[in-house]
Amino acid sequence: MRQWHYTQEGQQFGPVADSDFVKLFDSGPLEPATMVWTEELDKWTVARQVDGLVPYAPKPHPPIPPPQPA
Repeated sequence: MRQWHYTQEGQQFGPVADSDFVKLFDSGPLEPATMVWTEELDKWTVARQVDGLVPYAPKPHPPIPPPQPA
């Protein structure tokens, strides 16, 4: 089972078990922009960039194309 670490207000927390960690996003203390790390990651990463960690995190949409001339 993965063990997660995260930062909040400049402090590092963890390890937190995988199932408990996801609950921290559901209950509100952690956000998609939280920096996270687990042994599978090479470096600290923004939570929304970890596949499946924050399933409801909005994905950036492509830019709106410019209007076409008439």
